[in-house]
Amino acid sequence: MNIKLLLEVKESLQYKLSEIERQINNASDGFIYHVLLRSYGSLTWYEYTNPYPIQELVDGCRGGDEGLVNVYTNNPADLYDVIQCWGAMTVYTLDKLPEERREISRSEGFTNMIIQPYLNDSDEEE
Repeated sequence: MNIKLLLEVKESLQYKLSEIERQINNASDGFIYHVLLRSYGSLTWYEYTNPYPIQELVDGCRGGDEGLVNVYTNNPADLYDVIQCWGAMTVYTLDKLPEERREISRSEGFTNMIIQPYLNDSDEEE
């Protein structure tokens, strides 16, 4: 096979894989998953209808070095059997879901981490 043909086959397979991943991510198992990603001071909320997209978030956290994932769900199954988390994920029941689901951008989170020590110093001087 020549390179051009191989590239066409690769593109076709990537499209098919993308379509399969989309179907998996949009499939419903009948449960609700509210997910909070906490990374470098940022807070980002996601909602899923099955646990498989959560695995991608957890993988991106690199065992907690790049962030932590909180999952709030009504699924009674043990998600630790479904998602390999290496300590980067904590699972809660839906009744523990915070009423206020504020989002904080990564830039705002970094800014808060940088200025927080200065804010604490000014509080102590008063």
